[in-house]
Amino acid sequence: MMIKNTIYPEFNKQVAEWFCATDFQPILLCIHEGTHLFFARECGYEPQVYGPSDESFYRKGVGWRRLLGSVDCPPPEILLTADILSIGKFHFGPAYIEERMFGEDRWKEVWDRATGDFENYHNWRRNYWRRIDRDVSPANNRKAVYSDFDRAEFRERLMSAAREYETRVFGTQIN
Repeated sequence: MMIKNTIYPEFNKQVAEWFCATDFQPILLCIHEGTHLFFARECGYEPQVYGPSDESFYRKGVGWRRLLGSVDCPPPEILLTADILSIGKFHFGPAYIEERMFGEDRWKEVWDRATGDFENYHNWRRNYWRRIDRDVSPANNRKAVYSDFDRAEFRERLMSAAREYETRVFGTQIN
């Protein structure tokens, strides 16, 4: 999968150098989970992060599920108090960042990897629907995430969160 956007050359260069340094899949995991990490902080909490070295990703008879990772979902007190658009960006942000990076024509591939995020979002809407006082549809979340991604400061902070996830999960930066 190649980066398709050409409007963020500094970000593309950082990601391309990172891709060249190691395997594509662990880096994609770090970007995806780093995006959750970034938006968790925007919601107002510091989550735990999990990855291939965590025992929860070990299955007897199967072994380590090497390319799976996770960031704690918002706790109930955050779900009840955080800005609802921020909660939506926490759930959908990684997929929209990947769409922005690799092209919207790759949406099926992107969303096939994000089924758990999509389920978590719908569970949140089902359980906290009384709080929703404005449209937090996936389309509005996409617009908000794309707007964030258009800012250079956001891309820098996102890359920093992805590299932090990498360090926290793998014990060091991969390259």
